[in-house]
Amino acid sequence: MNFSSILIDIIFFLVFLFVGTILVKWLVQRKGWDDSYKTAFIFTLIWNSIDLGINLFMDFFFEYLFVVAGLNVHIIIIIFIITSIITLSIVLVISTLFFKILYKREIWESFVVVIINILIKWLLGFLLSQIYLVLPFV
Repeated sequence: MNFSSILIDIIFFLVFLFVGTILVKWLVQRKGWDDSYKTAFIFTLIWNSIDLGINLFMDFFFEYLFVVAGLNVHIIIIIFIITSIITLSIVLVISTLFFKILYKREIWESFVVVIINILIKWLLGFLLSQIYLVLPFV
């Protein structure tokens, strides 16, 4: 695994820690729940830490499959799609349960907030990846 990939994961972690805390606080404040920055920060920190750990593991795992195991690209893409669906499911369930416990809300309410966070995180990830692609040419 190259250093730039780890660096991008860490930068993304820090960006979404900041943005995610503000987003969670805003969402729960709109619903009239506990709107403290501390609770939003704790949720975002733990959720992003789990996600960062999974992302770093997946980076190492796919590099191993491609470089060491010598699997062809088509098999790796199929494995990537399957593991992405499994990873998303795991993160969604853990995050929803953690949000439910932290904010003492129903599962469905927690699920909606987590889904909104995941969608925003994907959008930010897309935008950050575009910056990363353009940066060498500047």
